Order: sequence, then C-alpha cells, then structure tokens
Amino acid sequence: FPVTICGFVSPFTFVPCGSKGTQGPTIEMMQAWYSSSIWAQNTNNLSIIHPGRQVWRVPTTGRWKITVAGAQGGTARPGFGGRGGGGRIISGSVNLTAGNVLHIYVGQTGGWSGNTNGNGIPNSYAGAGGGGTFVVDSSGTPILIAGGGGGGVYNYDTSWIGFDAPLANVTSGGNASDGTQGGTNGNGGLGLS
Repeated sequence: FPVTICGFVSPFTFVPCGSKGTQGPTIEMMQAWYSSSIWAQNTNNLSIIHPGRQVWRVPTTGRWKITVAGAQGGTARPGFGGRGGGGRIISGSVNLTAGNVLHIYVGQTGGWSGNTNGNGIPNSYAGAGGGGTFVVDSSGTPILIAGGGGGGVYNYDTSWIGFDAPLANVTSGGNASDGTQGGTNGNGGLGLS
C-alpha cells in the first residue's frame, strides 16, 4: 500500500497503477486503475501534471491520516536469490484544508539486469533500488517521505539480500550489499566500476 489516505468514508490507496520502470502512470492508467472510485474519475479531484505525479485535491477540511511506503528493491535474479530490501513504511496525521492540492509520487519496485561471461553464460545480476514514495504540498514542501529498499545482488552461486530502507530520518541512501556507497541529498549512488 504505497500511499493510503484515511479521512474518506473508507481509506483510499494510491499505487503505481500498473506502471513499471522509471515512468509513472498516465491519467488514463490512473482512471482505469481507480475505476471503482467515482471521485477519482473527475479530473478536478485527481489529475496528473506529468506521468508519475498524481495530483489529489483535498475534498474536506480535517485531520487526515497518511501512510506511505517506499517500494521494495529489485531481486537480482528472480528464482535464484538476491532479494531486494524492503521499503520503509511510515504514517502521520496532518491537518488539511478543502481545496488544497497534494502531489503524490508512488515508488515502483526496482527492476534487475544481468551480465554474461565470455561464453554467454549468465554469471552476475543486480537488482535496482526501489523507488521512494513522496507526498508533498503544492509548493513542494514534504509531508511524508518513505525510502525504497536496496537492490539485491547475485554473482555466480552467491547472493546478497538488498538492505531495507533505514528507519531513521536520514538524507543519504543505504549502501548496496556489495558496499557501494548510496546516494546523498537526493543524488544517485555510485555505480559499479
């Protein structure tokens, strides 16, 4: 449940709407995915600025509980090991005013890729880190942010599990399971050389 907002008659969960990779959902994907919620079909209530940024207009003034979850890191080689680390889940209650706009970025599970040796035999795989999930106000001020998990690694017959996103309030990403340094202050981490 990447972003759940309670304050409706029943909680509503914002998700990637079936999108994969580095691009988030389009408005058509969102409307199809949220088709059982009549309010979500009205672009005054739910819209998009560019793929990936879900824009939600607060319907009523009150205290709202928001839960965000970062995405799991990619498994290095599905079926063989190197599971991605878990994304962080955090909750908070905020006072929101009717008509205010929240921008919701839902992290997506990390993918994976592999290399082969000179004979074309697969020998190493790496999972990408999971995407962070962000809820910000219309000025870009963060309300809640949850980091994604680290990607797993599989090399020959050995695998390493990706690290879970940290619980603490930090400004840097976790290191990869092979010790490669994570990103800081919103920048990407170091790649393998």
